[in-house]
Amino acid sequence: MYVCGPTVQSSPHIGHGRFAVVFDLVRRYLRWRGYQVTYVRNITDVEDKIIAAAAEAGEPWEERARRMTAEFHRAFEALGVEPPDVEPKATEHIDDMIRLIERLIDRGLAYPASNGDVYFSVRKLDDYGKLSGRDPDELLAGPGSRYRRRRPTRSTSPCGRPPNPANPPGSRRGVRADPDGTSSALPCRCGTWGRRSTSTEAGST
Repeated sequence: MYVCGPTVQSSPHIGHGRFAVVFDLVRRYLRWRGYQVTYVRNITDVEDKIIAAAAEAGEPWEERARRMTAEFHRAFEALGVEPPDVEPKATEHIDDMIRLIERLIDRGLAYPASNGDVYFSVRKLDDYGKLSGRDPDELLAGPGSRYRRRRPTRSTSPCGRPPNPANPPGSRRGVRADPDGTSSALPCRCGTWGRRSTSTEAGST
């Protein structure tokens, strides 16, 4: 069972506790039913928000990530949440992510945009939206009413680009359009980096 874990830019809040407890209960229930469960929960320990928070506090981003990760572990332990069987950190697998993205591009399932991001072509996945029960044609990326509604002709998800500490946070905000400028991008839920975006107007997350 794979669960997308926290991005450790600041102290944990009630939402982090909620997800930790919920999936801990799911794991316990599956084991009670007799299933063998390997629970994997990642830690996103490098990301623009971490770099920005560290810069504001005047500390190295690596140190902030380590300190916040330890704080999350203490909070989960206080809630009675069992640790995962495997807890990969993003910084330990950046090369793996790059290789995976390259494989998606080679198979025609993703493509690079002009701004350096890579987008997953959700139209190549017939069951996209099945679990959420939502029609991709009805989805619009971006924070709702600030954008006019539009039915994308080739919706995509940003499959991400690892954050570069040399780039100031927010420097990549703005339009995240398909290269042909015809469709909106859907938010990525794959655990890699990328902001929500729209092909019609610029915005921020």
